[in-house]
Amino acid sequence: MRTILIAFLMTLATQVGAQQLTVAVSALLSDAQVKLENQNFAGQIDGVSVTTEYMLSPDWHLAYEHLSGSGNFNGTTSDFSFNQNLVYAYREFSQDSTFFLNWKLGYKIGAGFYQKTSKFGTETYSETQLPLVLGAEITNTSGVRISFSGVGQLNNLNNNRSGSLSLSIPVMSNSSVIGRYTNHISKVNGLQHCGSDYFMGFSVQF
Repeated sequence: MRTILIAFLMTLATQVGAQQLTVAVSALLSDAQVKLENQNFAGQIDGVSVTTEYMLSPDWHLAYEHLSGSGNFNGTTSDFSFNQNLVYAYREFSQDSTFFLNWKLGYKIGAGFYQKTSKFGTETYSETQLPLVLGAEITNTSGVRISFSGVGQLNNLNNNRSGSLSLSIPVMSNSSVIGRYTNHISKVNGLQHCGSDYFMGFSVQF
């Protein structure tokens, strides 16, 4: 699924002569916790994040996010791994900020399809959702961007939600260094996974 979606988004701009495609790759380090049957386990997870975002029009965007990681928790010999995919479309609203000189303020709202599969020991847990996506960002004239975003299942926010703070700094033409912090919680069947994720990587615009 991940390979097909990335290939589709990367060729879409060429096929329809469209605006802009952004691809980002980041390394993940997570301080994670897993709760299963009233037992709590904690440890670090390493992984990778791949995101693509396609501008359908100045206001409408299509995005895909893949995140995967694995690790071993203290107090258990069972490995933990997960794969999650989020595909969503959103509408962007932007305006020149009146609070910060030379900064542009933008908002986004959208919805999509989310799927997560986790494996703890020999057991596999999988679930799909239809979450809401909200976000806000400010961008200055040099291209530095600070953004906030949230993803959550409205009828189950206590168990499935995430919030992120991101920073993007241009380093070359059409490329940027990116950093992100995410706090999240997800409950897939009887397995609850939560923690703080730290990302560092780069993005390229085509």
